Amino acid sequence: MVVNAFTLQRKYPQLQVNDINNLIDQFNEIDLDQDGYLDHNEIRKACKDTGYSDNYDEIRATLKDVSTNTVGKIDVEEFIEVMYYRA
Repeated sequence: MVVNAFTLQRKYPQLQVNDINNLIDQFNEIDLDQDGYLDHNEIRKACKDTGYSDNYDEIRATLKDVSTNTVGKIDVEEFIEVMYYRA
């Protein structure tokens, strides 16, 4: 899935294109199997590596709330949305 930072910038006007590109890079680093989605294990590892809670139930609830495309996984646009509202 090709993501255009300029298109996403219109959806998230508080983010600069450079910020969106940085989030895309972060997503790609977390996406260990490079399938274009983050699953529970990839998110849990990233949380643990960065000092955030890697609680299974919290991650599962977040995935359920955010995932619209694939059950139990989030794509790069959903990742940016989570990060946008977290900021």
